[in-house]
Amino acid sequence: MTLDDGVSIQLPFLDWLQDETCFSLASRHHYLWGYPSSESTCELLFAHARGGVQHDLPNNLQTFVERTNGRVGDTGRVAREHTLLKFYQAFISAEDREDAVNCLAGSNVARLKLRLGILSSRFRASHPLKACPACINEDVRNVGWAYWHLRHQYPGVWVCTKHQQLLSQSVYKSTGLKRFNWLLPSCHLLQSAIEGQASMPDKTFALLWRLAQLIDEIVEGGAIRPLLASQLNEVYSGELARRGWVTHGGYLRLAQISSAFLEYAGPLGKVAEFARLPIDMDAAAMQLGRLLHPSRTGTHPLSHLLVIHWLFGSASTFREAQSNTPQPQKLCSFGFADSLQPADIDVIAQPGQGHSIDLTAVTQACKGIGSETQATTLQGGDAFTVGQDVSPLMLPAIDAAASRKLRLCKGDAEIAVQMGVSLEAISQIELPEDDARSSRNQAQKDKTDRRDQERAIWLSLLKASGFRGITWMIKKAQSTHTWLYRNDRIWLDKYKPPFLPKGAKVRGVTVDWDARDKLLSSLVRDTTLLLLKEQGARRIFFWQLYQKIPELLAKKDSLHRLPLTRQAVQDALGAHQSFRKMLD
Repeated sequence: MTLDDGVSIQLPFLDWLQDETCFSLASRHHYLWGYPSSESTCELLFAHARGGVQHDLPNNLQTFVERTNGRVGDTGRVAREHTLLKFYQAFISAEDREDAVNCLAGSNVARLKLRLGILSSRFRASHPLKACPACINEDVRNVGWAYWHLRHQYPGVWVCTKHQQLLSQSVYKSTGLKRFNWLLPSCHLLQSAIEGQASMPDKTFALLWRLAQLIDEIVEGGAIRPLLASQLNEVYSGELARRGWVTHGGYLRLAQISSAFLEYAGPLGKVAEFARLPIDMDAAAMQLGRLLHPSRTGTHPLSHLLVIHWLFGSASTFREAQSNTPQPQKLCSFGFADSLQPADIDVIAQPGQGHSIDLTAVTQACKGIGSETQATTLQGGDAFTVGQDVSPLMLPAIDAAASRKLRLCKGDAEIAVQMGVSLEAISQIELPEDDARSSRNQAQKDKTDRRDQERAIWLSLLKASGFRGITWMIKKAQSTHTWLYRNDRIWLDKYKPPFLPKGAKVRGVTVDWDARDKLLSSLVRDTTLLLLKEQGARRIFFWQLYQKIPELLAKKDSLHRLPLTRQAVQDALGAHQSFRKMLD
């Protein structure tokens, strides 16, 4: 193998195995080459003593690609197909995907984990290494290596869908032990991550198996069609309404929703990764209220996957519901029904954008008055903006268009905005008095028709809004809201969606430190007895405790708030005689 700097190293190089992670490929090279330390392999492949050694989202991928002369593929392929970015990219935009690839190509991935919602989630951010014992035996028999499968590493996956067998997790890496080492799966280095795995009910296993299938299918489909938060909330809204969990006024029936979700999530509590799921009605109402809110951002994809599995059961059912969700009507601001005439100029304006003149209509108007040069200039230049003065050659065309609108008794300011010219240009146009009088009745009728039209649009949006609130409605029909706000304010105030239920706006759940202290201290003492009695340990180290209790490592800096746990740890590390008396 020849490095990018021209140095030739006579070392064999391996190719990707099916569904292999980048960490796994580098680990296989480390064992194949026989280096005594992980730093040597890191320096050779990633040009840094600790480069690329992260098992979930490795850094320095650009260097990895260059040092292997592109044999592993380009940086984008390695990041999207051989790291956990494949899981997270199913829920982010194309722009965010490119940003994520750039982060993995560089030396720092901490910002990426924050943007993906990993660090701020209720789920473990360490991504434990997982493997299927049946896959280990099969891989050794078929390809000669036991390696890490990417599908097994997805958050929420705890069953091998191929062998229908529970996954086990490594005792290293995510627990803080051998964080910077290269590792390959081995049955004697795996442990169960599920409480009472041997006596797990069939119903719980089936739930975990179906969840793993759904996650696998959603992730595969997300590579082509990502699931964005706004789209997901459209689908959730339709399913919640179909189940009768949304009132006519748009309120969530949180009592029914929370009860149903607790029934679904109860069996998942046996898995350490799902330990932070709600266990009572108040916590469920708070978490679901936030998750189902359409403006929620930075949410961990596993939260959405659990809701999808709970509401739809399978990826195919979810995709069907997604395709059947009606798309909201796309409305434009300042849209009018009167069609363009050869000498008419109208405005095409989108919400949040400036107003500009339709160049095609302007060109036709200019040609109508014999100004070919002016028409060519307009086509090649920028569109007029609101309030911009125009060439004298344009005035006949503008007069013709504005006169038609003035006869409908539209205001000068409104016409100036529609025409894209200054207010002074419109004020210079005069109409005969008899024309103005004859058009008043017609203008009143047009205003009534416009009011009925805007009311109908607003009512249809109100019916479709569900629990998404007035902000969502305004974004969908900004011009309608603006017109009703200016011309029909009393009616608009009467037909507004209600505010979200108070339960959906409650702040985070207050931590019950006493309950947590009792639970952790009990786990520490049980683990200590296990190490002393079954494994014959004469001295216990702290790493042995948090290897068995991953939650303990996360609370290492909070032991001052957990006095029972702190005492249990001190007793374990000191190997007091009290434990030996308990053993006797």
